[in-house]
Amino acid sequence: MLKGNTTKAQYEQINLSLEYIYYHCGEVLRAKSLAKISGYSVYHFHRVFKAITSESVSQYIRNIRLEKSSNLLLYNIDKSIEIIAYEVGFLSSSAFSSAFKKRFSMTPSKWRVEKHEEKSVHQKIDSLFKIKEPEIVYKPQLPITYLRIHGYRKEIENTWIRLDKWVKEQKNLKKEYKYIGVFHNYPSSLPHEECRYLASIYTDEKISKGGEFGTCIMEDGMFAKFGFFCTHDELYDLMKHAYQSWPSKSKYKIRNFPAYAQYSDLKNILTSNKQDIDFFIPLQLKNILAI
Repeated sequence: MLKGNTTKAQYEQINLSLEYIYYHCGEVLRAKSLAKISGYSVYHFHRVFKAITSESVSQYIRNIRLEKSSNLLLYNIDKSIEIIAYEVGFLSSSAFSSAFKKRFSMTPSKWRVEKHEEKSVHQKIDSLFKIKEPEIVYKPQLPITYLRIHGYRKEIENTWIRLDKWVKEQKNLKKEYKYIGVFHNYPSSLPHEECRYLASIYTDEKISKGGEFGTCIMEDGMFAKFGFFCTHDELYDLMKHAYQSWPSKSKYKIRNFPAYAQYSDLKNILTSNKQDIDFFIPLQLKNILAI
């Protein structure tokens, strides 16, 4: 929902800076440059940004950096804490550790140890779901139309309904489109209500952006493609299992890029019925340094 007097145009402009922050969080980010990306003066940028995100610019950037680092700590065990700190944009490991402890109430090293699930959890999932070896695929760029969700289960049904209605109102669409859930946080790194998620639709036909409905192009790359038959709620446990049990046995490691799920049926997302879900984990070879 629009907040107060926030306009659709303001959402559209702020989406530009939010997208930039996410994909460039390892770089130096200044409010002046972000304001320019969104087409605002610095003063108005700060005001509109907080109205839309409920966070200041500096808070938002710091939280994105810390959330990305929480992912990397769990699923890139070969990376040192110092390397991860620099990779997400902190200038020193001490500043990173201090900010991380304030955000998550534990040090990065303790987080890395305590957040890994016991093997019994994986065995239980294996007994319920037969997870096959993934297919390694190269995915081209993916143009998507999206709505942001802060909290996987917070208003998620209403968000998907609103997105589907928006796309169907685009009179020029001739082809079928696909439903894509983009997970900006890896499973188990944060409580569901704190995770960032994009409910999105993929089509290679042009869809107009407007207000909260943003458009962007997800980068191409290599992925592990898992095929699941499950409900939307069961997907979280399967994602967690895939992340924690498979990469360590392979020649790949997790790339610092959002994972995503491709759903076969919107109705089954809303009712949490079982459906075929393709889940894509971003990869790179273990002997390739992260850029």
